[in-house]
Amino acid sequence: MKAERTIYRFSIPGIPPSVNHCYVNRWNGRGKVYNRQAEDYFDEMALAAAQLPEIAGNVKVEYALYFPNRIVRDPGNFEKVLSDGLQRAGVLANDKQIRDVRAYDAGIDRENPRVEVMIMATEDTR
Repeated sequence: MKAERTIYRFSIPGIPPSVNHCYVNRWNGRGKVYNRQAEDYFDEMALAAAQLPEIAGNVKVEYALYFPNRIVRDPGNFEKVLSDGLQRAGVLANDKQIRDVRAYDAGIDRENPRVEVMIMATEDTR
């Protein structure tokens, strides 16, 4: 008999910057850091996830992206920013806990563009 797995769900208003538009070069030219737009989105994530506990162990994560218009986007370009945001929001101690991730285009919602996040504990111990 399988143990019951806990599933956490929350919604983040807006769409994060893609991995192509979230970095700036460091002042010394060595590496990159997140830009203001990405940092602002991390703050939104922290507010949206404020009621969640820090999740221990490995997890599967699913990101359903509801875009504001028909512009074609690659949902995979949002995974890094969203996964780093889970760590910064205190939902995960480290984004290395994510063993399986899926980001997909869930459709258009002009009035309420958002990302719906589902996090499920997994028995994967790698």
